Amino acid sequence: MLFVPPSMPFMDPLPEAEAAQQGNINLSWTDLSITSSGGSTFSPGDTAQIEATLKWWSPDGLQPMYYFNNDAELTLPNGGVEYKAFNDVSISSGPQGTLTEPNYVTFTWDKVIPTDLNPGGQYTVTFFADEDGTFAETNESDNVITGTFT
Repeated sequence: MLFVPPSMPFMDPLPEAEAAQQGNINLSWTDLSITSSGGSTFSPGDTAQIEATLKWWSPDGLQPMYYFNNDAELTLPNGGVEYKAFNDVSISSGPQGTLTEPNYVTFTWDKVIPTDLNPGGQYTVTFFADEDGTFAETNESDNVITGTFT
């Protein structure tokens, strides 16, 4: 909440969320890559390198400084779920971010496959962008990307 002293009646106080965003913005996942330290197969004890690429753009060409959080979750073959937070992601100011020049950020999660899950099974990894709805996006349906590996 913004406090406006009585001596400044000309100010129009805006809630912080409204004041932060100007123009249209969209965040969308473009790629999800999962590779194993063991080569072409995944075995308990190997490291799964999981990379997800988030694209964002503003058709208005606006790119103010934003910080937001993204999350990832890994569902194990036994039904357990592990989480990873990517906090305070920065979309820095600059000329990029127009419809023809999107900006990209890649998130990497190196996850050791638990050795107590033998035999292995199917793992499902999901990345979420702007899960708390910080941005009023032009398309809210492309904020999740999911992949599997065995």
